[in-house]
Amino acid sequence: MLREQVRKKVLLTGGSGFVGARLTERLLMAGHEVVVLTRQSGTPSRLLRLTGFDDFQIRQCDPLDAQQLFLCFSAERPDIVYHLAAQPDASEDFKQIRQVIDGNISLTVNLLEACRRYPVSLFVYTDSSKVYGNQPVPYRADTLPAPVCSYAIAKLAGWNFCEFYRQHHGVPSVSVRPTLIYGPGQGYNLINFVVESIIKGRHEITLMGGKQTRDPLFIDDAVELFLGLLAVPDMVNGQVINIGAGREYSIIEIATRIALCLRVSIRVKADESQVRPTEIWRSCSHSEEARALLGWQPEVNLEQGLQRTIESLLASPVNLSVVSG
Repeated sequence: MLREQVRKKVLLTGGSGFVGARLTERLLMAGHEVVVLTRQSGTPSRLLRLTGFDDFQIRQCDPLDAQQLFLCFSAERPDIVYHLAAQPDASEDFKQIRQVIDGNISLTVNLLEACRRYPVSLFVYTDSSKVYGNQPVPYRADTLPAPVCSYAIAKLAGWNFCEFYRQHHGVPSVSVRPTLIYGPGQGYNLINFVVESIIKGRHEITLMGGKQTRDPLFIDDAVELFLGLLAVPDMVNGQVINIGAGREYSIIEIATRIALCLRVSIRVKADESQVRPTEIWRSCSHSEEARALLGWQPEVNLEQGLQRTIESLLASPVNLSVVSG
């Protein structure tokens, strides 16, 4: 992959999250100056624990307060902005809809306006493959979005605003649409649930639906793609870049492979009566844009990634509700 040798000043939102913390670590290792935008007072200690570095800057600022944000950009003048903060997917109700509008649309527009007033070389918008809904896989840049949940609708709207600001105000931007990112440090997900069930001694687990497919992408591979964008801001401006490992697995198969990694036998059942109305049944990305633009391709296969993730969970089971004896 291409590498950027020139030191950049990089501003991140969501810098203490799963992907953000790993990206912060890699940016610092590459010698870049990193500014983490946060609303939370505990971010410095969390990032120090997650990355092992202490030479990043923290700017405490509520990005939903436009004037606070403009003052921050005026003071920092970043070269690159990585926008990773988001209101996540959740059960659908009016409260969730309002939260995704604020956390995914309003926040993005404020950042874009800050980038218009204090120009940057690239605004990296962390998008989601969920914008494709139940469109045919594998996803490509020309796959038409068809979101089926409020989170995905808001994510798509955020990218539409990026395009508006790019075309009308000259703010350079790129959309990165990853599939399911997993790895050490992840939040609670299918992997955590299966490991937890095995630790509890269960011999059978039931998954909602069970036949839906996912395209798991290991965290290190995802971060390598984000890093590669630093080198070619002009080349990726206006692009939609889908990234995934490029192979579909049913969630039953993923759960079974987790058990194999732990050398145990567990029966995995599907409950087709328990399915979310906004379920996405197939998810997989071709990633041809990433290969063409950046020479990127995933390096960690599912077995390797699961093993590393499971080892991390067992070594420091903070994301499990039980602790192995």
